[in-house]
Amino acid sequence: MSQETVTQCLDCLESTRRLCCQLQKSSENGKLKKRQLFALLVKLREANRNAYLQLHQTSLNVAEAREKLNAASYKLEKLRYIKLHLQASINEFNGREHYYTKIPLSSKEAFLEKHPEKKELSEHECMIEMLNGELSERQKLSQARQDLLKKKASLISENKRLKNSLQRLDGKLDAFFRAAQPVKDEFSSTLIR
Repeated sequence: MSQETVTQCLDCLESTRRLCCQLQKSSENGKLKKRQLFALLVKLREANRNAYLQLHQTSLNVAEAREKLNAASYKLEKLRYIKLHLQASINEFNGREHYYTKIPLSSKEAFLEKHPEKKELSEHECMIEMLNGELSERQKLSQARQDLLKKKASLISENKRLKNSLQRLDGKLDAFFRAAQPVKDEFSSTLIR
């Protein structure tokens, strides 16, 4: 409700009060004053109605503003919760022992000695290049390891095959010696006589 409306309403109320007091004090039949009184009362009702409508509109505006404030407050709380959750996740991540910190890397100086053209790179770009170099080196070593494992597997299978062949040969030699034992005994007995 505006200050102007309140002032108009209070002025109308004061005029009506004065007119009522005049009517009470005077004993004469003042039709003119009664008309003025009714006119002031109509004006007072209109001011009252306007004040009520403005009050109702203000209440609606306040309710709408309160609703917006509550929604903004809810969003702010939600953002604070998300911030706290993300901060906790970041702290947990930073506090954890990471796999990449356990990987032994060659020093930056050694990398720059091998690749002098990369000296002008930023710290971040240099680290990326070092990691890419380490990755390619490790892939080569992994491939060499795989090749050696294949070679080892083929040598193991070759050894097993040769071992089986030797075991069969040992079996044949044992069978031969057992079969030759009577011949040997015969020769020994003939030589002794």
